Amino acid sequence: MPVTSERIASLQRLGLSEYGARCYLALLDLGTATARDIATLGRVPSAKVYAALDQLHEKGLAGILPEHPRRYNPIPLESYLERLRVEKARELASLDRDAPELASAFRIVGESEVSDKGAVNVVRGRKNVLKTAEQILTSAKVEVLILATPGFAERARAHRDVLMDLVGRKVEVRVLVPPVRGFAALAELLPGISWRVRAHDAEDMGLKSKIVIVDRSKAFVVNFAPDDASLATGKDVGIHTDHRGIVQVIHALVETLWFRSKILTAETIEGGPEPRYFSRVLRSRAEVLSANLDIIDRGARRMTFVRQNPPDTRRGFFKDFFGIFHDRPDMVIASIHRFTRVEELDAYARDGSIPGSWDIAHLDDPGPLRFWIYDDREAFLALRKGALPDSPSVEALADQEDAILHTNNPEMIRALLAEYERMRREARPLAVRAAELQKEGLVRIAVEGAPVDRKA
Repeated sequence: MPVTSERIASLQRLGLSEYGARCYLALLDLGTATARDIATLGRVPSAKVYAALDQLHEKGLAGILPEHPRRYNPIPLESYLERLRVEKARELASLDRDAPELASAFRIVGESEVSDKGAVNVVRGRKNVLKTAEQILTSAKVEVLILATPGFAERARAHRDVLMDLVGRKVEVRVLVPPVRGFAALAELLPGISWRVRAHDAEDMGLKSKIVIVDRSKAFVVNFAPDDASLATGKDVGIHTDHRGIVQVIHALVETLWFRSKILTAETIEGGPEPRYFSRVLRSRAEVLSANLDIIDRGARRMTFVRQNPPDTRRGFFKDFFGIFHDRPDMVIASIHRFTRVEELDAYARDGSIPGSWDIAHLDDPGPLRFWIYDDREAFLALRKGALPDSPSVEALADQEDAILHTNNPEMIRALLAEYERMRREARPLAVRAAELQKEGLVRIAVEGAPVDRKA
């Protein structure tokens, strides 16, 4: 086959160099040949022929025969084209998968100005670094985005007052933490916290420094040396800048990592959950609703609920609480209550506000403990006045403070599940409880479609 410029250009479009294309065309004519013969027929300089033949071998277009002198044989172009097609298909699939994330990270903003405005300052030493970080955080008005190092969990007390002030001022605070033990205690350190935490794998991207971004207008990048709990000693180096262009680049990098990260749970912490019973205390209805909604948004499928008095789902707090389940028809709810009044049974038999997948049972004495569990992984307890127990036994919780405690401790959840299973074995369906009330001559109510027949 002639070595023409048109045929060389066609092979170059497939990724070959000019000399590689010349060698391949020569091989097609020669079949099996030495480098010297290939160079002569393909008009390739002797100093270039071996590099060109190595390229053909790497691309799977030429084989090497173990002879002396070394000889080469051509491989059909069809096999190379098939490999090229598969590679391009993989690249296209990867592009389709990453396109939304890339488009978001590199969207057109149209707000930048060409200006030399903005400074870059270097801060050295642990005390100076922590002081600068506190000053930057204090200045936040809208949002804070933090990429934390493992030592952040131990140094978080230094920023406690500032972070709590941000929460009080409704500043959106997001924290990316490495998936290591220690970060489950953050919520306990900062009760009532409203900022969001996710677990990242930043070291896979070569990111080992702490980054703080405030209002997308300031950035502080710190290398902690060492990355330990000390608030006074360390050969740290931090770079603080309000240069808009630099801040935008840093923000785009951390924002992309945020969308790739997982919500922080016991499963995302290496080595399992922290060895503590409660991760946070919730003292307001808004906090309770927000915490439960967050778990449901993460894909919870089942809630197990125990409360002595049946909740009134038609008004007040429980109307809002159970209202969050109406957009989740796949959610399964199983609860145990004590029904002592006709009105309670009648309401639950007719109430349209009750989710359709709610399995309700009656128990004569559920006890004073109130709790609910999500997917056997997270739980909330409503406790009465008293000190926190030294053991996770259910009996030790009966007289505790009237506050809502959250836990993801496996030992605690197992104890609560065991208590629920014990109650469930003794509980009776609503229809059975209705029959009991009817037998007592109180009223015949509508249960499972039965007609209403009240006594005068």
